[in-house]
Parts: sequence; structure tokens; C-alpha cells
Amino acid sequence: FPVTIEILGVDVGITDTISDSRGNRTSDKIHPHGWTMSSVLQNIQRKKRGSKGFKRAQSLRDNFTGWAVNQLNLDGVKELKLENIKHMKRGKSVDRFRGSWSYPLIFDRLKRRAEEQNVSVTLVNPRNTSRTCSSCEAVDVRSRKGKSFKCVTCGHTEDSDLNAAQNIKRASVLHSQRGVCSPSSKNE
Repeated sequence: FPVTIEILGVDVGITDTISDSRGNRTSDKIHPHGWTMSSVLQNIQRKKRGSKGFKRAQSLRDNFTGWAVNQLNLDGVKELKLENIKHMKRGKSVDRFRGSWSYPLIFDRLKRRAEEQNVSVTLVNPRNTSRTCSSCEAVDVRSRKGKSFKCVTCGHTEDSDLNAAQNIKRASVLHSQRGVCSPSSKNE
């Protein structure tokens, strides 16, 4: 029988930590202790920086990130496509909630998981991945309203993160390396 090389597009976010092009989201699964990334970030936001409670909350964020990455099923996947979103917060003023979100940590964990499974990681241009319809490929900022995506051109309706994951899967390649993905590294 023919061997299929599956490409998996992954969208990373706060509400759905990981959404993939197969239609899986971490928000569909329940963390053993009931945490979500939003609740973890709210916990960090309430703590005083540098305190023991703040460090425990950061540790909880790291543990939740590990759990979320482990929920990603890489069976049959040969290539993992991710957005190249390094320096997303550079030069911008963000609130403590979004400032506590550590996307490089998520990418590092995804990179490690891909290395363990011998899956190559490809970084793609993030431009318009959340504004493009995965059905008709029309780009319009009005199509996305929070967590819902409804194309103003063709009427296609889908969860915005799953729509973005489909677009990431289909996106053109910036560069590819076996099991390597580090948006925070300087040597790219």
C-alpha cells in the first residue's frame, strides 16, 4: 500500500493552546486538574512578580504547556508546519495577561516532541493565516470575529484557530529542518 506523507498545520494561541489541521484542539480535552491556558495566565497575572507564588504560577504554565504539547497526536505525521512568529511582542505594550503567555516555550516543546518522533518542522509566514478562508482562500479582516470565522466571500464557517491551522498547513515554506524550530533563536 502507498505511504502517505501527512503534513500537519499547527496554530498556537491562548484560548486553544494548540489547534491542528486535523481539527483537534487542546480546549477539547480536559486537563487532569481542570486548568486552561487562560486560567493559568490569569493566575500568573494576579501574582506579584518575583514572589514564590509567581514562580509557582510560571511553573504551572510550563507544566500546562508540556501537557498541551503531549496532547498533539503526531502518528503518521512527517512534517509539522508552524507559524514563524518570533518577536511577536517586540516593541508593543501588552498587558500582564498576554505578557505571561510564552509562545517560545510552546515552540521549544513542539520542537522537542517533533525530534522525539522524527518529524521535520517547517516554519511558514504567519501573514494572514487567521484572516484567510481555508475554503475559498479569500483574505478579509472582517471574516474573523474572535473565536469564530465566517468568510464574507463564500460564507464558510469554522473555528478561527482550526481555520488558521488549515491555512498554515497549506502555507508556503520559509525554511525547513529536521526537528528544528526555535522562533526565539538568533541564528535564523
